[in-house]
Amino acid sequence: MPDDLLETWAVCLWCLQAALEANVSVKERERLDKFLKSLAAKIYQFLGLAQEEFASENMKIIFDQLNDRFAKRLGVRGDIIWKNFLNFTERQALSIG
Repeated sequence: MPDDLLETWAVCLWCLQAALEANVSVKERERLDKFLKSLAAKIYQFLGLAQEEFASENMKIIFDQLNDRFAKRLGVRGDIIWKNFLNFTERQALSIG
């Protein structure tokens, strides 16, 4: 995948993970989780990237840059966003086959 497309998708995936980490009420958390986890799974399948591509150095650099710029202002932890992203992509890879 060309770098500019990877960067675009990385921003989308980072935003999904940041939203999943947002500090919201229990009711809102349930609503967000249901919608965002389903959306993330669809995006993962659409992209068709291997686990190694999701966990690539380029992806990590983009996530780190987004974390540096936005995580603190949004009240989320960048290290948790990356960790949860990797866990999610691993689970998706296992569920696909």
